[in-house]
Amino acid sequence: MFKSIRHRIDAIYFIVLSLGATLCAPERSQAFTLYSDFGVGMSQIRSAETLFPSLGGGPTFGVAANFTLFANLTGSSTIQIHLGLKHMYTTSRNEGFQASLQIPYPVLRIELPRFYLGFGASPFVWKRYAQGLGINSIEYASGNIAFMAELGILWRVTDFFNLAIEASGQTLSTPDGLSAIPAAALTFQMRFFIIEPSHSDGGSSRKYDGWRYPFGIRL
Repeated sequence: MFKSIRHRIDAIYFIVLSLGATLCAPERSQAFTLYSDFGVGMSQIRSAETLFPSLGGGPTFGVAANFTLFANLTGSSTIQIHLGLKHMYTTSRNEGFQASLQIPYPVLRIELPRFYLGFGASPFVWKRYAQGLGINSIEYASGNIAFMAELGILWRVTDFFNLAIEASGQTLSTPDGLSAIPAAALTFQMRFFIIEPSHSDGGSSRKYDGWRYPFGIRL
């Protein structure tokens, strides 16, 4: 079963990478929107005994970060379909030790003018349980399939820069079955547009709120 799921996810990775190469071609640069998100915030890992047997039941909050590259496949329609890659870094601390997860996901994101909702799955799970921050003791957790879901509230600040508040959760399918939610995060997101279609006059086709209207609310 795991081999079949892994093959399907590998196929999704191939499709996403092929799409990215197509979008970056000069003749396609005016047909799609390409953007990148970067987020930082706080996270907690719980009920993850399969990955971190020594973590225990009372971990404290840690640092969360993520980086994405997305393509908008539906232009400026009200309900948009975005496809991309998202690398998530999630941590939690317990008695001087830090547990961390690093997982790259292919993600399908549905976006409305003020919200977005995304889902992803990945067989590539890296973990670390050691004292303090660092890149030592990183291990590949084979035999696990990770799933994630995200929900964000958008502030379209300008035509080339957006902000968002995002909540996300991750769970694992292990050889012993589906685990409880092992990781949750709340992050502050920054979005930068790389490629976008434009009007005939050369201006942006994207509507935005401006600095005086956070999340569409007039101050």
